[in-house]
Amino acid sequence: MIVLSVFWLLFALAAIMPLRWSLTLLFVSLPFGSMTVVPGSITILPYAALSPLVVVKVLLTTRNLTNLWDGLFNWKRLGFLTAFVIVGLIITYSAPYLFHGAPVMELTTARPAPLAFTSGNITQPLYLTMSFVLCVALYILFLSPTGPAMLSSALLAGATMAVASGLLDMATAGTALLAPLRTASYAIMEGAEVVNSRRVIGFNTEASTFGAMVLSFAAILIFMSPASWASSKPSWMQRGLIGALLLMTVLSTSSSAYLGLITLFLMYLLRLALLLVTPRTGLDRRQSTSSLVALIMAVLLGCAYVAARPAILDGPIAIVNNTLLEKGGSDSADERSSWNRISLQGFTATGGYGVGVGSTRTSSWVVAVLSSTGVLGALLLLAFLARGFFAYLPRTDLVIRFSAIGARYAFLIVLIPAAVAGTLVDFGIFNALFFAVMAAAPKLLGDARARAAQPRSPRYGLRSQRLATRGRRMQRS
Repeated sequence: MIVLSVFWLLFALAAIMPLRWSLTLLFVSLPFGSMTVVPGSITILPYAALSPLVVVKVLLTTRNLTNLWDGLFNWKRLGFLTAFVIVGLIITYSAPYLFHGAPVMELTTARPAPLAFTSGNITQPLYLTMSFVLCVALYILFLSPTGPAMLSSALLAGATMAVASGLLDMATAGTALLAPLRTASYAIMEGAEVVNSRRVIGFNTEASTFGAMVLSFAAILIFMSPASWASSKPSWMQRGLIGALLLMTVLSTSSSAYLGLITLFLMYLLRLALLLVTPRTGLDRRQSTSSLVALIMAVLLGCAYVAARPAILDGPIAIVNNTLLEKGGSDSADERSSWNRISLQGFTATGGYGVGVGSTRTSSWVVAVLSSTGVLGALLLLAFLARGFFAYLPRTDLVIRFSAIGARYAFLIVLIPAAVAGTLVDFGIFNALFFAVMAAAPKLLGDARARAAQPRSPRYGLRSQRLATRGRRMQRS
């Protein structure tokens, strides 16, 4: 009860404090993935309670309702995502009656069952809707003059808490000191081991959720560089957090997180190569060159150390074999593949209409979207992603442009764990951030280009022209 009292006290303070406090508390709450904030058997995670608060405060503080309307319904912004959510809700509340009895994987028991309207058709659409309205709020916030700076502080604070949760989990292993933070009704796998190595889960329920979270924070800090939204250069804190987050990803020993980590490494090499070929500035060329040289030196030093002490690789090789190479033939992999197979059978049984959000459990976010929202929903989401990835980004603000491109990289990295382990349609807070930045950046950069193209007086400039006009009026009077 003490932990609950502290949370609701912080919630009340955030409600009356400026918006930046609510935003920071939202991202700081993400590592608390096994704590419910209400007593009883119902599990409501801290971020689920804080998300509506952030949305309400953003909407109350916005003074430009045109941005809200444009963001919701303009296909160049969030229009396709709005249509995706609406279609998903329509299918959710119609499919159980139109296609009653179609095969699905029951959400709570993870067993095959006939399609019917259940409590999952109430809770999961709420989570999806909450992620969507949070995306809209972050979109509006990113368009505001002070929004990026507030998001920068919130993301760095959240990443710091994610690292701290991993360190505390390691320090308190074998004790019950973190029990007050693990009150959710979910099964908590805190003692799991891989090759005699304890899996780090932080304040989460299992290693896969913790690994996905720290990997997501690392991708954001590496590719979007949120510290640059508040200052001209990335801070030392951001660099230190990147290293700590990558270490926590490795210590989670999550197979899906390892796949994401490999993707992150490849994306980072791709970004360095692109910066070398087409740098934004001369400084970018020097930074990318120095980063590439440092990376090559680290690899060479690592290879030399391994050559001198080859036995040091025995443990990591055993972990990789257990988590990646041998994972495909395990009972867990067979069970999860059956979730996808039965969910796709339900999709086929409805003729591509979909079984509804919360009607089935999958082991892949891609399969969840297709089987739950049908062909139409999947196409709308694909259209939104295509617009976000291929939208033209003028070079009027290099920081915003770099962040938008980074959001594309980060989404692909976060997509990997979700594609092999995602169970629900809800795209979550991290994707809400990526979607918001990808939608807002073209508008910000386009507006800046339009302002720069406005005609100016060749002799005075706009300010001098206004002063001259005011002086002539005073002379006439």
